[in-house]
Amino acid sequence: MLFSSCSLKQDELKVEPIFIDFNNIKTFDLSEAMKIELETNSASLLHSLDYIQFIDDKLYIQSRGQIKAFDKNNGNYLFNVGTRGRGPGEYTNFSNFYIKDDKLYIVDAMERRILSYDKNGTYLSSIEYYRNNENHLIPDKIFPLKNGKYISKNMYRGANSETPIASILDEDFNHLTSIQGRNLKTSITVVDVFCQHYGDILYWEVLNDTIYNIDNSGKINPRYFVDFNKHALPQSVSKKDVYDKIEFLNIPENAKKIASLVKYVQHDENFVRFIFAFANNVYYVRYNKKNRTTNTYWISDSRQLYEPLFFMHYEAGKVYFSASSTFETVNNPAIFVFNDV
Repeated sequence: MLFSSCSLKQDELKVEPIFIDFNNIKTFDLSEAMKIELETNSASLLHSLDYIQFIDDKLYIQSRGQIKAFDKNNGNYLFNVGTRGRGPGEYTNFSNFYIKDDKLYIVDAMERRILSYDKNGTYLSSIEYYRNNENHLIPDKIFPLKNGKYISKNMYRGANSETPIASILDEDFNHLTSIQGRNLKTSITVVDVFCQHYGDILYWEVLNDTIYNIDNSGKINPRYFVDFNKHALPQSVSKKDVYDKIEFLNIPENAKKIASLVKYVQHDENFVRFIFAFANNVYYVRYNKKNRTTNTYWISDSRQLYEPLFFMHYEAGKVYFSASSTFETVNNPAIFVFNDV
């Protein structure tokens, strides 16, 4: 058994439409949220806000190959986790990080090693992986599973090679099996391509309106379809590769009328959550798994002091968004927190 006994059985899986009703959009107004002002100085400056995780009162932010720690209560900058280099505790160009047992783990895909740090950023140890792998699959991003194993998004090997999207690794990061049913078609990816609720694992891709499930047998199947109805990519475009989709959406006229970029998918027992882009705005979706209803929210600021950024994170009954100041362009973005249970 690859995952826990909570995994959905294949006969329980049906593709569920998540219908986006553009005539019934609600609003999350940033002026009504709790705000965390992230300190801005030469050491703390964020180039982007790609991924966040928490340990106690510390907020860890991945920003273009760096991890910066802030106090989650007041936004004060604390420290960086690791640094670029080839010495002990240093990485060349890490692809993702994860937290397990109150420790941080940086995946350095270029060097094929994982570095561990305590919650205060102190280097602990490193382990190499996949130095000798007979199937030539290389993990690009690695995330822990609830059963002690790991799931890895594989590194794209080019159009002439069939590369399964993911693999399951054992406790020592050795390859166990490849996920069957879908291959990588591009090297374009994002930080968090998997989300799990116990043994129920979802996977999503850039500019793809389908959210997939990886079942207990190691196969991938469509699980949800985000139905943008009249604002969806034309079928003739949706069948093309991601580069053609990007070219299509780069035309201003198309970008104004097409909803796309389903991203930051997260789920739990009751809901599936994600964001998408439409007409230069950010929208947040909460889909109820039990009654199959959808609530869609426009992320905005009625005061026009902040411009929402394309980011979302959900944890423990709270949803986190980020936004940049419309006046202080050199400052770090702020994080806005709403209750969402």
